[in-house]
Amino acid sequence: MWHWAMKNSLYAQNKFVFVDGSLSKPPESVPEESAWIKCNSMVVAWIFNALSMSCQRNYTTMLVFM
Repeated sequence: MWHWAMKNSLYAQNKFVFVDGSLSKPPESVPEESAWIKCNSMVVAWIFNALSMSCQRNYTTMLVFM
C-alpha cells in the first residue's frame, strides 16, 4: 500500500523519474545541475518523511555506519 501511494504521489508531481533513474544527474558544467539537485533532494525528503519512525531510525543508522 505504501509503495502504491508513494509511486502515485511521485507520478502526480512528475518526480518519479528521479526514483526510476530515467532522469540522470546532468554534468556539473550545465545550469540544470542545480535544479536537478534541488528536485532530487526534495524527492529524498518526501520519501524519508513518509517512512515510519522505526524505518527512519534504521535508515539513518545505516548511513552513519556506511
